[in-house]
Amino acid sequence: MSIKRKLENEEVVDEEVDNGERFRGFIHDAVGDKMFVTCDGVPPEFADRPPKITKKSHAPAGLAVGSWITFNLLDEWPGENWGSLLAVDIEEAEPDPD
Repeated sequence: MSIKRKLENEEVVDEEVDNGERFRGFIHDAVGDKMFVTCDGVPPEFADRPPKITKKSHAPAGLAVGSWITFNLLDEWPGENWGSLLAVDIEEAEPDPD
């Protein structure tokens, strides 16, 4: 899994080596043009910053509350501990077989 960080010059760097694993979760809420994702795999230091989907995510069409997705994360405000992490590279996924 990787968390990408946006630098002051707008360059984006990977925090961790991408080992092919992606975050997995489901959209639990929609507020205006933002959707919020429940994901157990988010590192503890980001627990109070749930992933969000915005127009900057370039998400596939048709996502709604209840949709399952896989994604990477972008920390738009590194070092600030401010704002939700941005879900990027989003792909639709099958629900967990509970």
